[in-house]
Amino acid sequence: MYCILVLPLSIARWVAFGQEAKRVVNSVPSAATFAVAAVFQLSGLLNVVLLVTTRPTLFQRSRPIALPPSTPDLGDIPLPDVSAP
Repeated sequence: MYCILVLPLSIARWVAFGQEAKRVVNSVPSAATFAVAAVFQLSGLLNVVLLVTTRPTLFQRSRPIALPPSTPDLGDIPLPDVSAP
């Protein structure tokens, strides 16, 4: 994935740097450089898409486990005195 995203930008830069070293006017259109840079900027989105498609169980929501009803702690509740007549 990374190679697919980086390779077009690298080629455009290699061509531009090669022409600059030969003192030739840069023939790489700026629109092409901007287009491949925009594709490279989408790498985060493409990483998320790749993660979601390859590991779908990672993001599935499961239902919460039903716990049995609990009884309140009776230690704090005052009990009536049943020994009095």
